[in-house]
Amino acid sequence: MLRASRTIITGSTSPCTWNNQLFLMGYSEGGYVTMAATREIQINHSAEFTVTASAPLAGPHDLSGVMRGVMLADTTSKAPYFLPFVLNSYNYVYSGQTALFAPASTMLPAFAGAVPPLFDGNSPSDKISEAMGMSFSPTQLIVPKSTLTSQFLAQLADSTSPVVNFLRDNDSYRGWTPSVPIRMVHHGNDELVPFANSQVAFNSFSTAGAKRYVTLVRETLTIPVSSDPVMTTHLSAAFPILFDGWQWLETFSQ
Repeated sequence: MLRASRTIITGSTSPCTWNNQLFLMGYSEGGYVTMAATREIQINHSAEFTVTASAPLAGPHDLSGVMRGVMLADTTSKAPYFLPFVLNSYNYVYSGQTALFAPASTMLPAFAGAVPPLFDGNSPSDKISEAMGMSFSPTQLIVPKSTLTSQFLAQLADSTSPVVNFLRDNDSYRGWTPSVPIRMVHHGNDELVPFANSQVAFNSFSTAGAKRYVTLVRETLTIPVSSDPVMTTHLSAAFPILFDGWQWLETFSQ
């Protein structure tokens, strides 16, 4: 996408010019992708692109630690679809290497056939949560891990298992030391993607000597965007956090 954008902007028929500044920002899953993209560019494409500043906001950076704890939690969730969303994605990516993430391995029979087909790009998240047993009218929450097989839960609980190794390989903070400005903003009460994700990443970067490049801000503001009875802090904090990230990026603009 960056290469295509550069080609269009710098093309002979383009009314635009590019000052070579590159800003990255994303929230939630987008926050994770922002961090991963910053890492990828710095490690493997530094001769082609230089990230001016990066704002990975409220991302699930610690998949093998904090987010694994969320997956194994005995508490109910307002967005249980998060769990099969991750598992289905890993099955898509790694199915050529392993069957660990195949629906038959991860989900109980009552869900293995019904839930994965809903990840077709057209099914709303609420429909996926309902297929897992959640109800919105009246509101009835479920424990996401109740849809998983005991064998897969045992893999998740074992920090040395192949499943956890795959998660660890994808921790967005692991294996690099940022050399570009990064600002992480995360609500302290985020119940879907806990603040600890950003804290773990910040601690890792600080220990590696990148503290002068990396900032972590604990957001406190929320703006409820609807009267939904299952409204989450993760959603209602999005606007204040995105505004913070955008303002920060603006300080680098030439």
